[in-house]
Amino acid sequence: MWIVWQGRFYGIPPVVEGATRTLRRMMDPEVLERITARRAELDGLEEQLAKQLAEVRAERDELAVSERVWQRMREILADERGEAGYVGGTN
Repeated sequence: MWIVWQGRFYGIPPVVEGATRTLRRMMDPEVLERITARRAELDGLEEQLAKQLAEVRAERDELAVSERVWQRMREILADERGEAGYVGGTN
């Protein structure tokens, strides 16, 4: 393949020629359709992952509350046992 630049002829090496054909092929509407389809797939995956992340965070918040309740109950029971020990004079 030959090109003319500033009035001079230049030969294009086969590698560049192949790249030129590839570029022409990339201009094909099929490529744009594939890009659009992949973007739609990724958008769907993003939504799915965002929903999963929200669920995980909500469950972790619930576990944190449960842990605080459990800890408080332990403290209350320990205090009651301690008070009972002092009242009875034994323990």
